[in-house]
Amino acid sequence: MLKKIALLIVGLVALVPACGLLGYAIGYLIAMFVFSATLEPHTYEHDRDLFAAIYGIMFIGGFLYAVAAGFAIFRFVRSFREG
Repeated sequence: MLKKIALLIVGLVALVPACGLLGYAIGYLIAMFVFSATLEPHTYEHDRDLFAAIYGIMFIGGFLYAVAAGFAIFRFVRSFREG
């Protein structure tokens, strides 16, 4: 039982940087379409990074973490029900 709890905690901690980086990458891909290359180079590069950091990490990464953590907790609880 202690092993399952420790594995859940380690898994939840490991999900934080993975979801953050994946959220940043998805946010940056979306930002490439929102901020086109026709703008001034200094402007759109800064805006892409800012968009990816704010929207990607906060919203996309946060959603991914909530879904992944919810699934991990669901599997954890289900493992106790099955025995």
